Amino acid sequence: EPSVGAAYVFSADAGGTWTQVQRLASGNPHHWDQFGIAVGLGGDTIMVGVSQETWVDQASGPGPGAVRVFARDAGTWSETAVLHADDGVDGDYFGEMLAFDGQTLVVGAPAVSNYQGAAYVYTVSRGDWTQRQKLVATEAEDSAFFARSIALSGERLVLGAPGASAGE
Repeated sequence: EPSVGAAYVFSADAGGTWTQVQRLASGNPHHWDQFGIAVGLGGDTIMVGVSQETWVDQASGPGPGAVRVFARDAGTWSETAVLHADDGVDGDYFGEMLAFDGQTLVVGAPAVSNYQGAAYVYTVSRGDWTQRQKLVATEAEDSAFFARSIALSGERLVLGAPGASAGE
């Protein structure tokens, strides 16, 4: 059976014992999608990165990637949205990493533009997601893998680029 990925939701009881409550899967599975390569949780919303998801017509190879959004209602998690980069192309690895604080979602796509990398910022209002900005390094360089790691806290955002040159 082909590998498509999954995300597992656990809940802790009053004694601190964790129990699996649900297994999440893609609503559009393809072989090697990488569903679950990154996950985020904020309140009653779960984000799942699917870094090679195919959503455009293509012959073969990894798709541009996506982030699948799940919301909890009456204790059950259901998919409510699928997010894509507005300029995504095959092999971007959009969704390979993400950070979500309950209001703002930042999605890494480290293979954009010959692995220079980019991050996409989304906000949500009443269940509607909007791409607000695309972030790239001021001194973009090939193979920098910008946005390969992400940390988000309030009004601060840090994006790692493990392949960047020493520079200044």
